[in-house]
Amino acid sequence: MTKDKRTLKDLNLMDKFLFDEAMEDKDNMKTLLDIVLGQDTHLKYPPQTEKEFRNSKENR
Repeated sequence: MTKDKRTLKDLNLMDKFLFDEAMEDKDNMKTLLDIVLGQDTHLKYPPQTEKEFRNSKENR
């Protein structure tokens, strides 16, 4: 299986890797929520993105 390698400048927030990395930052998450919800938000907890847990390479 080959992976499609792209440069960082070719990515946007629709790319899972870039979205996860950007949303790990509290300020980025708050700004995005403020824009989407159209109001000032307060984050109660630090943001966490989806984590993938595999105990074997064959498990998906």
